[in-house]
Amino acid sequence: MIRVASEASQVLIAKVYEAGQGQILEWWEELEASEQSALLATIKEIDFQLLQHLINRYIKGSITQRVRTSVPEPVDAVKLPAEGPRREELLRAGREALAAGEVAVFMAAGTEGSSLGVSGPEGFCPVGPISQKTLFELHAEKLVALSRRFRCSLPFFIMTSRETSEETKKFFKDHNYFSLPQGSVRFLEQPRLPLVDRRGRIVMASRSEIAMAPNGHGGAFLLMQESEVLDWLKKRGIKYLFYFQVDNPFVKIADPLFLGYHKTVGAEASAKAVKKENPDEQVGVFVRKGDHVMVVEYSELPPAVREKRDPETGELLLKTANVGIHIFSVEFLERTRGDEFAMPYHPVEQRV
Repeated sequence: MIRVASEASQVLIAKVYEAGQGQILEWWEELEASEQSALLATIKEIDFQLLQHLINRYIKGSITQRVRTSVPEPVDAVKLPAEGPRREELLRAGREALAAGEVAVFMAAGTEGSSLGVSGPEGFCPVGPISQKTLFELHAEKLVALSRRFRCSLPFFIMTSRETSEETKKFFKDHNYFSLPQGSVRFLEQPRLPLVDRRGRIVMASRSEIAMAPNGHGGAFLLMQESEVLDWLKKRGIKYLFYFQVDNPFVKIADPLFLGYHKTVGAEASAKAVKKENPDEQVGVFVRKGDHVMVVEYSELPPAVREKRDPETGELLLKTANVGIHIFSVEFLERTRGDEFAMPYHPVEQRV
């Protein structure tokens, strides 16, 4: 075992070896002092007990195969009314919640924009065909419009990652928060997990840098449940948290119709969906397993299951696609904080 100056650092080193991940310290003696400090800071960030549990469960165990071979059942979405008294009732309920200041907005914006051809966060992507307005500006303007229309303040939570946090904060500050009250915009940094290979060994990005990645979209739910966030929401009388992802320019933020349905039926968690038409679309689908409705990722569905169609309509059986637009009741977020409601992780295989 290598030796370090402080007792706290020695504890971190011991955790690395206890977890069988000593390869991340292979070049320790060749590193500069600043590189050693950065590596120790990342090691401190890692929950090795959780990591070992995930490796044993999803890599060394057989759960991955069980997930992929299980056959989920289709689930139908509720179609909201396009006209009539029921639609007006839902709209009224949603508008009342907005006017009463009971709604906050949560935007997942931690991904880098390389896949969109953008340097920096995805929110930097210009989507205005003439104005070149960015995703960040587009979504902020929607919130400004809603605030003015309903004469309310819409708290805006922005989930960033370690890689995008500083750039995102600076972008909003440089643009005067796009006319949003600065006090209503709060930035939350998504936790990270180390990447591992198929043997469960942590991958290094360089001799001094561990390859890390945000802990998935479920990480947003964990952030919502933090005591600081929940206390802040409850203190301001927030009852509903509207969630969406930054790369969707078409999202109708805090949609009164959707909000009204969630409120009137007493739902705890609601999700929007679109119809999936091509079995190869890389999108998760809502399915039913026993008494539970859940999302299964496209990568976890065998081709035969993905491609199965209804013999009468010709539509895909698993057609209810998840587009990452949700509403969570604050009471639900608080109620599901305990260990008995801990969400399961799932493996994602990809080249890095």
